[in-house]
Amino acid sequence: MLFHPFNRVVVRDGRPFGGENRTLRSLPWPLPPTTAGAVRTLVGSLTARGGPAFSEERIEILKQISVQGPVLAVMRDTGVHEVFLPAPRDVWMAKVEDRIKVGALVPQRIGDDAGTDLGGIRAFASPPGADKPLAPPAFWSLEAYLRWITFDHAGSRVFEATTADPMVALTSYLFGAEDTSHSKDASCRHFRSSPALEWRTHVQMEGGQRKTGGLFSTSGLRLREDETLACWVTLPDALEDAIPSGTEIPGHIGGERGLARVLWSPANRATPSAWTMSQALTEPYRRGDLLRLVLLTPCPFRNGWLPQWLDQRMEGELPGTHLRVRLETAIVSRYVPVSGWSLAEPRGPKAMRKCVPAGSVYFFTVLEEDAERTIRPLDLWWSTVADDPQDARDGFGTVAAGRWSWGEDVL
Repeated sequence: MLFHPFNRVVVRDGRPFGGENRTLRSLPWPLPPTTAGAVRTLVGSLTARGGPAFSEERIEILKQISVQGPVLAVMRDTGVHEVFLPAPRDVWMAKVEDRIKVGALVPQRIGDDAGTDLGGIRAFASPPGADKPLAPPAFWSLEAYLRWITFDHAGSRVFEATTADPMVALTSYLFGAEDTSHSKDASCRHFRSSPALEWRTHVQMEGGQRKTGGLFSTSGLRLREDETLACWVTLPDALEDAIPSGTEIPGHIGGERGLARVLWSPANRATPSAWTMSQALTEPYRRGDLLRLVLLTPCPFRNGWLPQWLDQRMEGELPGTHLRVRLETAIVSRYVPVSGWSLAEPRGPKAMRKCVPAGSVYFFTVLEEDAERTIRPLDLWWSTVADDPQDARDGFGTVAAGRWSWGEDVL
Protein backbone atom coordinates (compact mmCIF):
# COMPACT_ATOMS: atom_id res chain seq x y z
CA MET A 1 0.00 0.00 0.00
CA LEU A 2 1.35 3.42 -1.00
CA PHE A 3 0.44 6.73 0.66
CA HIS A 4 1.04 9.81 -1.52
CA PRO A 5 0.56 12.80 0.84
CA PHE A 6 -0.97 15.89 -0.77
CA ASN A 7 0.61 18.05 1.88
CA ARG A 8 3.15 17.71 4.65
CA VAL A 9 2.92 14.71 7.01
CA VAL A 10 2.49 15.70 10.66
CA VAL A 11 3.89 13.09 13.07
CA ARG A 12 4.17 14.52 16.57
CA ASP A 13 7.10 13.56 18.76
CA GLY A 14 4.91 13.05 21.85
CA ARG A 15 5.95 16.15 23.80
CA PRO A 16 3.09 17.98 25.56
CA PHE A 17 1.47 20.66 23.42
CA GLY A 18 -0.49 23.54 24.90
CA GLY A 19 -0.15 25.94 27.79
CA GLU A 20 3.33 27.44 27.78
CA ASN A 21 4.54 25.01 25.11
CA ARG A 22 3.30 26.52 21.83
CA THR A 23 5.49 24.48 19.50
CA LEU A 24 4.49 21.15 17.93
CA ARG A 25 7.59 19.27 16.79
CA SER A 26 7.60 16.46 14.26
CA LEU A 27 9.52 13.20 14.28
CA PRO A 28 12.13 12.72 11.51
CA TRP A 29 10.10 9.75 10.15
CA PRO A 30 6.66 8.23 10.86
CA LEU A 31 6.50 5.35 13.34
CA PRO A 32 4.75 2.02 12.62
CA PRO A 33 1.52 2.99 14.49
CA THR A 34 1.08 5.88 12.04
CA THR A 35 0.70 3.63 9.01
CA ALA A 36 -0.98 0.81 10.95
CA GLY A 37 -3.62 3.24 12.23
CA ALA A 38 -4.07 4.80 8.78
CA VAL A 39 -4.57 1.40 7.13
CA ARG A 40 -6.99 0.10 9.76
CA THR A 41 -8.99 3.34 9.80
CA LEU A 42 -9.29 3.22 6.02
CA VAL A 43 -10.31 -0.45 5.94
CA GLY A 44 -12.74 0.06 8.82
CA SER A 45 -14.42 2.99 7.07
CA LEU A 46 -14.70 1.15 3.75
CA THR A 47 -16.20 -1.99 5.28
CA ALA A 48 -18.64 -0.37 7.73
CA ARG A 49 -21.56 -0.70 5.24
CA GLY A 50 -23.73 1.75 7.13
CA GLY A 51 -23.01 0.25 10.55
CA PRO A 52 -20.60 1.39 13.26
CA ALA A 53 -17.09 1.42 11.80
CA PHE A 54 -15.24 1.08 15.09
CA SER A 55 -17.31 -0.95 17.51
CA GLU A 56 -15.42 -3.12 20.01
CA GLU A 57 -15.99 -6.22 17.87
CA ARG A 58 -14.82 -4.53 14.67
CA ILE A 59 -11.77 -3.04 16.38
CA GLU A 60 -10.63 -6.53 17.38
CA ILE A 61 -10.99 -7.65 13.74
CA LEU A 62 -9.14 -4.58 12.44
CA LYS A 63 -6.28 -5.19 14.89
CA GLN A 64 -5.66 -8.52 13.11
CA ILE A 65 -4.56 -6.61 9.99
CA SER A 66 -0.79 -6.98 9.70
CA VAL A 67 1.04 -3.84 8.54
CA GLN A 68 4.81 -3.74 7.92
CA GLY A 69 6.37 -0.35 7.54
CA PRO A 70 6.51 2.48 6.89
CA VAL A 71 9.46 2.59 4.51
CA LEU A 72 10.47 5.23 1.99
CA ALA A 73 9.55 4.45 -1.62
CA VAL A 74 11.05 6.43 -4.51
CA MET A 75 9.49 6.54 -7.98
CA ARG A 76 12.09 5.81 -10.69
CA ASP A 77 11.99 6.88 -14.33
CA THR A 78 10.80 3.36 -15.20
CA GLY A 79 7.60 3.95 -13.21
CA VAL A 80 8.61 1.44 -10.52
CA HIS A 81 8.86 2.35 -6.85
CA GLU A 82 12.18 1.47 -5.20
CA VAL A 83 12.31 0.84 -1.46
CA PHE A 84 14.77 2.74 0.77
CA LEU A 85 15.62 1.57 4.31
CA PRO A 86 16.92 3.40 7.41
CA ALA A 87 20.69 3.52 7.73
CA PRO A 88 22.27 0.73 9.83
CA ARG A 89 23.89 2.00 13.01
CA ASP A 90 27.11 0.04 12.60
CA VAL A 91 28.19 2.57 9.95
CA TRP A 92 31.12 4.78 10.97
CA MET A 93 31.89 7.99 9.09
CA ALA A 94 34.09 10.95 9.95
CA LYS A 95 35.04 14.17 8.18
CA VAL A 96 38.72 15.12 8.27
CA GLU A 97 39.39 18.43 6.49
CA ASP A 98 38.02 17.94 2.96
CA ARG A 99 37.92 14.14 3.08
CA ILE A 100 35.45 11.58 4.38
CA LYS A 101 36.49 8.41 6.22
CA VAL A 102 34.20 5.38 6.01
CA GLY A 103 34.32 2.20 8.06
CA ALA A 104 32.22 0.03 10.35
CA LEU A 105 31.82 -0.64 14.05
CA VAL A 106 33.17 -4.20 14.39
CA PRO A 107 32.56 -6.40 17.46
CA GLN A 108 35.65 -7.13 19.56
CA ARG A 109 35.90 -9.51 22.52
CA ILE A 110 36.69 -8.33 26.03
CA GLY A 111 39.85 -9.65 27.64
CA ASP A 112 39.78 -11.91 30.71
CA ASP A 113 41.05 -9.08 32.89
CA ALA A 114 38.07 -6.83 32.05
CA GLY A 115 34.42 -6.93 33.05
CA THR A 116 31.07 -5.19 32.54
CA ASP A 117 27.74 -4.83 34.32
CA LEU A 118 25.82 -6.06 31.24
CA GLY A 119 25.41 -9.67 32.32
CA GLY A 120 26.50 -12.10 29.63
CA ILE A 121 27.74 -9.42 27.19
CA ARG A 122 31.48 -10.00 26.65
CA ALA A 123 32.07 -7.90 23.54
CA PHE A 124 31.65 -4.37 22.23
CA ALA A 125 31.37 -2.96 18.73
CA SER A 126 34.27 -0.54 18.46
CA PRO A 127 34.71 2.33 15.96
CA PRO A 128 37.73 2.04 13.66
CA GLY A 129 38.99 5.55 14.48
CA ALA A 130 39.01 8.30 17.09
CA ASP A 131 37.70 11.05 14.80
CA LYS A 132 34.36 12.70 15.58
CA PRO A 133 31.68 10.58 13.89
CA LEU A 134 29.52 11.96 11.10
CA ALA A 135 25.89 10.94 10.63
CA PRO A 136 25.41 8.79 7.50
CA PRO A 137 22.63 9.41 4.95
CA ALA A 138 19.27 8.59 6.54
CA PHE A 139 17.94 6.18 3.88
CA TRP A 140 19.68 3.57 1.74
CA SER A 141 18.55 1.73 -1.37
CA LEU A 142 18.11 -2.04 -1.15
CA GLU A 143 21.17 -2.53 -3.34
CA ALA A 144 23.32 -0.42 -1.00
CA TYR A 145 21.88 -2.29 2.00
CA LEU A 146 22.75 -5.59 0.37
CA ARG A 147 26.33 -4.45 -0.19
CA TRP A 148 26.69 -3.26 3.38
CA ILE A 149 25.19 -6.28 5.11
CA THR A 150 27.28 -8.76 3.06
CA PHE A 151 30.55 -6.76 3.22
CA ASP A 152 33.48 -8.11 5.27
CA HIS A 153 34.03 -5.01 7.39
CA ALA A 154 36.38 -6.75 9.85
CA GLY A 155 38.81 -7.57 7.05
CA SER A 156 38.68 -4.10 5.50
CA ARG A 157 40.60 -0.99 6.43
CA VAL A 158 39.10 2.44 6.89
CA PHE A 159 38.33 3.90 3.47
CA GLU A 160 39.28 7.54 2.91
CA ALA A 161 37.39 9.20 0.06
CA THR A 162 38.70 12.29 -1.71
CA THR A 163 35.39 14.10 -1.30
CA ALA A 164 33.51 16.04 1.36
CA ASP A 165 30.16 14.55 0.32
CA PRO A 166 29.09 11.68 2.65
CA MET A 167 26.85 10.10 -0.03
CA VAL A 168 29.65 10.04 -2.60
CA ALA A 169 32.06 8.61 -0.01
CA LEU A 170 29.66 5.78 0.88
CA THR A 171 29.07 5.04 -2.80
CA SER A 172 32.81 4.76 -3.34
CA TYR A 173 33.19 2.49 -0.28
CA LEU A 174 30.38 0.12 -1.23
CA PHE A 175 30.52 0.13 -5.01
CA GLY A 176 34.22 0.79 -5.61
CA ALA A 177 33.73 3.99 -7.58
CA GLU A 178 37.23 5.41 -7.90
CA ASP A 179 36.25 8.55 -9.80
CA THR A 180 33.91 10.49 -7.50
CA SER A 181 32.83 12.76 -10.36
CA HIS A 182 31.04 9.76 -11.88
CA SER A 183 29.73 8.47 -8.53
CA LYS A 184 27.77 11.67 -7.77
CA ASP A 185 24.75 10.45 -9.74
CA ALA A 186 25.14 6.96 -8.26
CA SER A 187 25.16 8.38 -4.72
CA CYS A 188 21.85 10.16 -5.35
CA ARG A 189 20.46 6.88 -6.69
CA HIS A 190 21.47 4.88 -3.60
CA PHE A 191 21.10 7.33 -0.70
CA ARG A 192 18.50 9.81 0.49
CA SER A 193 18.43 12.37 3.28
CA SER A 194 15.52 12.69 5.71
CA PRO A 195 12.46 14.62 4.52
CA ALA A 196 12.67 18.35 5.19
CA LEU A 197 10.83 19.83 8.15
CA GLU A 198 8.23 22.40 7.11
CA TRP A 199 7.27 24.90 9.81
CA ARG A 200 4.03 26.88 9.95
CA THR A 201 2.82 29.56 12.33
CA HIS A 202 -0.85 29.62 13.30
CA VAL A 203 -3.16 31.99 15.20
CA GLN A 204 -5.62 30.67 17.75
CA MET A 205 -9.08 32.19 17.32
CA GLU A 206 -11.51 33.01 20.11
CA GLY A 207 -14.99 34.41 19.50
CA GLY A 208 -14.15 35.11 15.87
CA GLN A 209 -11.09 37.19 16.79
CA ARG A 210 -7.44 36.50 17.27
CA LYS A 211 -6.64 35.42 20.81
CA THR A 212 -4.00 37.42 22.64
CA GLY A 213 -0.89 35.27 22.93
CA GLY A 214 -2.52 32.72 20.63
CA LEU A 215 0.41 32.23 18.24
CA PHE A 216 1.68 28.67 17.94
CA SER A 217 3.93 26.76 15.54
CA THR A 218 3.69 23.29 14.01
CA SER A 219 6.07 21.26 11.88
CA GLY A 220 5.63 18.39 9.45
CA LEU A 221 7.57 16.28 6.98
CA ARG A 222 7.65 17.51 3.39
CA LEU A 223 8.38 14.58 1.08
CA ARG A 224 9.94 15.18 -2.33
CA GLU A 225 7.82 14.82 -5.45
CA ASP A 226 9.17 11.33 -6.22
CA GLU A 227 8.87 10.06 -2.63
CA THR A 228 6.01 8.30 -0.89
CA LEU A 229 5.27 6.15 2.17
CA ALA A 230 5.01 2.40 1.58
CA CYS A 231 3.88 -0.51 3.74
CA TRP A 232 2.96 -4.16 3.21
CA VAL A 233 -0.52 -5.11 4.38
CA THR A 234 -1.90 -8.59 5.09
CA LEU A 235 -5.66 -8.73 5.64
CA PRO A 236 -7.39 -11.41 7.76
CA ASP A 237 -9.92 -13.69 6.06
CA ALA A 238 -12.86 -11.65 7.35
CA LEU A 239 -11.56 -8.57 5.47
CA GLU A 240 -9.94 -10.25 2.48
CA ASP A 241 -12.17 -8.45 -0.07
CA ALA A 242 -12.21 -5.11 1.73
CA ILE A 243 -10.29 -3.26 -0.99
CA PRO A 244 -10.25 -4.43 -4.63
CA SER A 245 -6.78 -4.85 -6.14
CA GLY A 246 -5.51 -1.79 -8.00
CA THR A 247 -7.81 0.57 -6.10
CA GLU A 248 -6.79 4.22 -5.78
CA ILE A 249 -8.75 6.04 -3.08
CA PRO A 250 -8.40 9.06 -0.77
CA GLY A 251 -7.22 8.42 2.75
CA HIS A 252 -5.56 10.08 5.73
CA ILE A 253 -2.04 9.80 7.14
CA GLY A 254 -0.57 11.44 10.24
CA GLY A 255 -1.96 14.31 12.31
CA GLU A 256 -4.26 17.15 11.22
CA ARG A 257 -6.10 14.50 9.14
CA GLY A 258 -3.44 14.81 6.45
CA LEU A 259 -5.02 13.90 3.11
CA ALA A 260 -3.26 11.34 0.91
CA ARG A 261 -3.83 9.40 -2.27
CA VAL A 262 -3.76 5.71 -1.35
CA LEU A 263 -2.80 3.05 -3.88
CA TRP A 264 -3.66 -0.56 -3.04
CA SER A 265 -2.00 -3.19 -5.21
CA PRO A 266 -0.71 -6.76 -4.69
CA ALA A 267 3.03 -6.85 -4.02
CA ASN A 268 5.61 -9.16 -2.50
CA ARG A 269 8.29 -8.05 -0.07
CA ALA A 270 11.10 -6.30 -1.93
CA THR A 271 13.78 -8.86 -2.88
CA PRO A 272 15.97 -7.85 -5.85
CA SER A 273 17.08 -10.67 -8.12
CA ALA A 274 20.70 -10.02 -7.11
CA TRP A 275 19.90 -11.30 -3.60
CA THR A 276 19.39 -14.87 -4.78
CA MET A 277 22.88 -14.81 -6.32
CA SER A 278 24.56 -13.67 -3.10
CA GLN A 279 26.13 -16.59 -1.25
CA ALA A 280 26.19 -14.52 1.93
CA LEU A 281 22.37 -14.39 1.85
CA THR A 282 21.53 -17.84 0.47
CA GLU A 283 24.00 -20.01 2.44
CA PRO A 284 22.13 -21.59 5.41
CA TYR A 285 23.18 -20.73 8.94
CA ARG A 286 25.18 -23.50 10.60
CA ARG A 287 26.27 -24.00 14.20
CA GLY A 288 28.97 -21.48 15.04
CA ASP A 289 28.01 -19.04 12.26
CA LEU A 290 27.75 -15.35 13.09
CA LEU A 291 24.30 -13.79 12.48
CA ARG A 292 23.61 -10.07 12.26
CA LEU A 293 20.13 -8.52 12.56
CA VAL A 294 19.34 -4.89 11.74
CA LEU A 295 16.05 -3.37 12.85
CA LEU A 296 14.21 -1.77 9.92
CA THR A 297 11.48 -0.44 12.21
CA PRO A 298 11.62 0.45 15.93
CA CYS A 299 10.80 -2.26 18.48
CA PRO A 300 9.44 -1.97 22.07
CA PHE A 301 11.19 -4.89 23.78
CA ARG A 302 9.82 -5.59 27.24
CA ASN A 303 13.33 -5.77 28.73
CA GLY A 304 14.47 -2.40 27.42
CA TRP A 305 17.00 -2.98 24.65
CA LEU A 306 16.97 -6.76 25.18
CA PRO A 307 14.40 -9.04 23.52
CA GLN A 308 12.27 -11.04 25.95
CA TRP A 309 13.03 -14.25 24.04
CA LEU A 310 16.62 -14.11 25.34
CA ASP A 311 17.32 -15.68 28.74
CA GLN A 312 19.82 -14.53 31.39
CA ARG A 313 22.64 -16.19 29.45
CA MET A 314 21.66 -14.06 26.41
CA GLU A 315 20.48 -17.21 24.60
CA GLY A 316 17.17 -17.99 22.93
CA GLU A 317 15.32 -18.94 19.73
CA LEU A 318 14.68 -16.38 17.01
CA PRO A 319 10.91 -15.75 16.75
CA GLY A 320 9.25 -17.85 14.05
CA THR A 321 12.15 -20.33 13.92
CA HIS A 322 13.91 -22.97 16.04
CA LEU A 323 17.28 -21.36 15.37
CA ARG A 324 18.97 -21.02 18.78
CA VAL A 325 21.34 -18.07 19.10
CA ARG A 326 23.45 -16.24 21.67
CA LEU A 327 23.68 -12.44 21.71
CA GLU A 328 27.31 -11.28 21.64
CA THR A 329 26.77 -7.52 21.54
CA ALA A 330 24.56 -4.81 20.06
CA ILE A 331 24.65 -1.25 18.76
CA VAL A 332 21.67 0.65 20.17
CA SER A 333 21.31 4.41 20.45
CA ARG A 334 18.84 6.51 22.43
CA TYR A 335 15.32 5.12 22.74
CA VAL A 336 12.41 6.33 20.59
CA PRO A 337 9.24 7.28 22.52
CA VAL A 338 6.07 5.85 20.98
CA SER A 339 2.54 6.84 21.93
CA GLY A 340 -0.68 7.38 19.99
CA TRP A 341 -4.44 7.59 20.27
CA SER A 342 -6.68 4.63 21.09
CA LEU A 343 -10.09 4.16 19.44
CA ALA A 344 -10.78 1.23 21.75
CA GLU A 345 -12.19 1.78 25.24
CA PRO A 346 -11.01 3.60 27.20
CA ARG A 347 -10.49 6.04 24.34
CA GLY A 348 -7.70 8.55 24.65
CA PRO A 349 -3.92 8.85 24.47
CA LYS A 350 -1.92 5.64 24.79
CA ALA A 351 0.80 5.26 27.40
CA MET A 352 4.28 6.11 26.14
CA ARG A 353 6.58 3.17 25.40
CA LYS A 354 10.33 3.20 24.83
CA CYS A 355 11.46 1.58 21.58
CA VAL A 356 14.82 0.48 20.27
CA PRO A 357 15.34 2.75 17.22
CA ALA A 358 15.40 1.59 13.62
CA GLY A 359 18.90 0.81 12.35
CA SER A 360 19.99 -0.81 15.62
CA VAL A 361 22.23 -3.84 15.08
CA TYR A 362 22.31 -7.11 17.07
CA PHE A 363 25.21 -9.55 16.70
CA PHE A 364 24.51 -13.24 17.41
CA THR A 365 26.31 -16.58 17.32
CA VAL A 366 24.28 -19.57 16.10
CA LEU A 367 24.23 -22.27 18.82
CA GLU A 368 21.84 -24.79 17.26
CA GLU A 369 20.38 -25.10 13.77
CA ASP A 370 16.66 -25.36 13.10
CA ALA A 371 15.93 -29.09 12.93
CA GLU A 372 12.76 -28.60 10.85
CA ARG A 373 14.11 -26.41 8.05
CA THR A 374 17.23 -24.63 6.90
CA ILE A 375 17.35 -20.94 7.76
CA ARG A 376 19.14 -18.56 5.40
CA PRO A 377 19.70 -14.82 5.91
CA LEU A 378 17.29 -14.27 3.03
CA ASP A 379 14.59 -16.17 4.96
CA LEU A 380 14.87 -13.76 7.90
CA TRP A 381 14.51 -10.57 5.85
CA TRP A 382 11.19 -8.80 6.56
CA SER A 383 10.50 -11.10 9.52
CA THR A 384 9.81 -9.63 12.97
CA VAL A 385 11.55 -10.09 16.32
CA ALA A 386 8.95 -8.25 18.43
CA ASP A 387 8.09 -9.81 21.79
CA ASP A 388 4.34 -9.29 21.46
CA PRO A 389 2.32 -10.67 18.49
CA GLN A 390 0.21 -7.49 18.34
CA ASP A 391 3.37 -5.37 18.15
CA ALA A 392 4.48 -7.55 15.24
CA ARG A 393 1.14 -6.95 13.45
CA ASP A 394 1.53 -3.22 14.10
CA GLY A 395 4.84 -3.21 12.19
CA PHE A 396 7.34 -3.12 15.04
CA GLY A 397 10.59 -5.09 14.97
CA THR A 398 10.94 -5.80 11.23
CA VAL A 399 14.51 -6.91 10.51
CA ALA A 400 17.15 -7.44 7.85
CA ALA A 401 19.64 -10.29 8.27
CA GLY A 402 23.23 -10.91 7.28
CA ARG A 403 26.56 -12.12 8.65
CA TRP A 404 29.51 -10.57 10.47
CA SER A 405 33.08 -11.28 11.58
CA TRP A 406 34.99 -10.73 14.82
CA GLY A 407 37.54 -7.96 14.99
CA GLU A 408 41.13 -9.17 15.39
CA ASP A 409 42.06 -7.20 18.51
CA VAL A 410 40.79 -7.88 22.04
CA LEU A 411 39.62 -4.91 24.12
